[in-house]
Amino acid sequence: MPAGWTPLLPCPFCNGPAKVCIGLRRSQDQLPTDAFIECTRCGSCGPMIERYDLTVEQMARYVIRRWNRRGAHTNAGWKLQRIAQILGSDYIVPADSPQEASDA
Repeated sequence: MPAGWTPLLPCPFCNGPAKVCIGLRRSQDQLPTDAFIECTRCGSCGPMIERYDLTVEQMARYVIRRWNRRGAHTNAGWKLQRIAQILGSDYIVPADSPQEASDA
């Protein structure tokens, strides 16, 4: 990672190292067409970003910012509860979760 860049956070699932993956056009300008972040340990990926107006450096910085912004969501408890419901299992949202606090 070049000096002055925002560091790439590890994978939110396995805490493994991540890498930037950028697709380039097959032309003389070699401009990026799409990019995403991929965990080198478990293979999980961030969203695929398709932009045709950025340089390689701008595209890399853009997907790094997007990857680093993910994290604990305030509705994570609700998502777990919904998944358990679909699977026919019981899951109770912990009382100290942000979702529970916002419902009060």
